[in-house]
Amino acid sequence: MQMLENLIITYINTALLEPEDAGAVNADTELLLEGFVDSISVVHLVNFVAQELGYEVPPEDVTIENFGTARLLSAYLAERGVQAPAGAPAA
Repeated sequence: MQMLENLIITYINTALLEPEDAGAVNADTELLLEGFVDSISVVHLVNFVAQELGYEVPPEDVTIENFGTARLLSAYLAERGVQAPAGAPAA
C-alpha cells in the first residue's frame, strides 16, 4: 500500500497543487479541509485513478471519508484490490 500512497501523493503534489504549494501534501494532509484540492481537483484525482490505476471509482464513493487524505484514498483503493503499477515510486 505504501507504493500506492506515494503514487497518489506524488500526483497531488505535482499535478493538482499550485506551484507555491508543491510538495506540501503528505499522507495525512487533509486535502479538502485544508484547501489543497477543490471539487475540480477531486474530478482530476478520480480520472487519475481510472487512467493510471485502472479503477473506476463509483460516484457514491467520492466522499471525504475516501478522498480526505492520500492515506484514506490509498486504503480505499487497496481494499478494492487496486495496486500501484510496476515502477511506481516506493518512497
